[in-house]
Amino acid sequence: MNKQIKQGKHRLTEAKKDLELAVSKALCDAPLSAVELKELSAVTEADLMLKHGCDIYMSNKVKMHVHRELFRHRAQDLFIDRDNDSSYVSGYPERPYTATSPISESKQGRRPKLNECPSDPAAEDKLVTGVLYQLQNNNAGENLKLRLGQYIGMLRAMQLWFHGAHHVTRGTSFAGDHVNIFGRIYTDIEKEIDGAIEKAVGLTRDEGIACPTYITELALQVLRAYPSPPVISELTIAATGLEIENNYLSMITEMFKTLEASNELSLGLNDFLAASANLHESHVYLLQQRVKSEIGNAIGS
Repeated sequence: MNKQIKQGKHRLTEAKKDLELAVSKALCDAPLSAVELKELSAVTEADLMLKHGCDIYMSNKVKMHVHRELFRHRAQDLFIDRDNDSSYVSGYPERPYTATSPISESKQGRRPKLNECPSDPAAEDKLVTGVLYQLQNNNAGENLKLRLGQYIGMLRAMQLWFHGAHHVTRGTSFAGDHVNIFGRIYTDIEKEIDGAIEKAVGLTRDEGIACPTYITELALQVLRAYPSPPVISELTIAATGLEIENNYLSMITEMFKTLEASNELSLGLNDFLAASANLHESHVYLLQQRVKSEIGNAIGS
């Protein structure tokens, strides 16, 4: 009897170590095995915070990595549903790939991580605030166009992302999130982006900066850096929205400093950026309080 108890304790200890290792691998963006993926799929964000020492951003990163690995396993035919475990495979998309035409996982085929620079040194680009590529250009006029173009692209991406969050928010906080948080944020940005484009055209005298294809391409670059609202939990939606807003504030702060240093910050643009910062700081407040409330509920339960 004692031997069985010891064996049981040993198995529990080993299982806990394996799960801790899987969490560590997820935080490092390392590939997960099918067993590790199945175990982490069953772990909630609250469990990660309460039992595994993760904060909210770490727990979000773990769950997003699990989601990406689910797609990778499905696309690469690394997992076969032999056990008919519907809870494990429910996050998979319809199979878009086959074993003979898998997703490329080479360095050339994957999207750069947020802390990586582009592989082409001739581009002289770098990632700024984990969102947009920033070109180091000594031409003052081109620099202003670039900054304003990135600014508009970021706003368009935010409008699309928060509009999506407004549509798919769910759970007990649905009414408040749908109308008073995500509904308010995306409508604020819709109003702001119109003035931003007109301001950019007026300052640069270049109507090309209002080109919808150009703006959409910049917005798509931003959107690829964040998880899509339909595939993440309500807590992760709020936390990701908070990260986006903070990155936006960092971006316009950097933009303000750069344009001021190059004497390209007009009085009107100065006022415009300050008003934008004030608006988005109010969004940060809403999202901060939403995330705090969710964490408090998880701990209380």
